[in-house]
Amino acid sequence: MSEEDLALMRSEIRALAHRVELLEGEVRQLRQPIPEDDIFVLAAAVAAYLGKRAPIRQVRLLGTQSWSQQGRVSIQASRRLSLER
Repeated sequence: MSEEDLALMRSEIRALAHRVELLEGEVRQLRQPIPEDDIFVLAAAVAAYLGKRAPIRQVRLLGTQSWSQQGRVSIQASRRLSLER
């Protein structure tokens, strides 16, 4: 392995380390506690839906991928597929 290859690998490793630091910072921001105002809004929405007050025991932030997947499933299920050939 030449010195040029080693230098290229070192620069790639530095770039990757920098990207990891940025991503770790974003993850730390996502793990912030949920504001109390948001919990009040959730409690009001649950009470409006159920028609009575219900205790909220746990709130946790989930990724948005499941929401988008469920939305796609709902849209695809609403389409009428024809099997004509």
